[in-house]
Amino acid sequence: MTDPIATLLGERERLARAAGRIMERCDELAAISSLPGAVCRTYLTPEHRRCNERVSRWLVDAGLGHRQDQAGNLWGSLKSDRAGAPSLILGSHLDTVADAGKYDGILGVLLGLEAMALLNGAGARFPFHIDLVGFGDEEGTRFGATLLGSRAVAGTWDPAWFALADTDGTTLADALEAFGCDPDSIGRCSRAEDELLGYLEVHIEQGPGAGRAGAVTGCGVRHRRCEALSFDDRGHGGPRGHRAHGAAPRCPGGRRRRGCAGGSAGAPVGDRGHGGPAGMSPRLRQCDTRKLPADGRYPGR
Repeated sequence: MTDPIATLLGERERLARAAGRIMERCDELAAISSLPGAVCRTYLTPEHRRCNERVSRWLVDAGLGHRQDQAGNLWGSLKSDRAGAPSLILGSHLDTVADAGKYDGILGVLLGLEAMALLNGAGARFPFHIDLVGFGDEEGTRFGATLLGSRAVAGTWDPAWFALADTDGTTLADALEAFGCDPDSIGRCSRAEDELLGYLEVHIEQGPGAGRAGAVTGCGVRHRRCEALSFDDRGHGGPRGHRAHGAAPRCPGGRRRRGCAGGSAGAPVGDRGHGGPAGMSPRLRQCDTRKLPADGRYPGR
């Protein structure tokens, strides 16, 4: 009997076409953005909806099952013939920070989708299900609480999060309802440990800078903790671009360099961070106080 996986691995042209399709789809999803000329796709927004719909269409084209859970996570499935089989989960996240790299998170979802499509097309079946997940929220950009999608799946959702609000005053509960989710049913997203075989994620922590510069870089950092932080940046009035003698320099776009003074006292600063929009027009004078969101990742518990 022919081994379908061995056959696939020997079809180099087919695999090359699959790789090209992944890259093309990364470009396609990068175009679903709320920021012209940059990638920004936050949780439970119209852009998030369009992204889920696009990936769902690709799942259908591949002959795979698909559904969206009550937290807005997108799921695909390649079913086993064995009843009661556990599931191996592949995937990553589909949300982004402001001005994100187009492969951060998205690549892991599309690699998993393409692998499942190839296996399904070859007729491969396993003694376990293969599930694909596109988590709706990892970055915490909109509501200031990170990993909401995976926390729902892990069964660690805190009902207090429903009251979190974005900068427009929309609460998380209202955003879920507008997205077609039922906040009261968020517990249904949880997956029991005994029904899971494992979780595999291919992930690139990547911003747009290196790509724009044509640079090839690589850096791997293991981190165990992720927090969405909010800083109050208290400065001084003055014309835009002006700073008093001895004042800490500002990073482009209102971002603070790591280690600069300012921010909430005692707030942890990660090994890397994504600065969000400063909320101030560049045409305005430098303001005395503004809020800066940041995403901190670091190895502490």
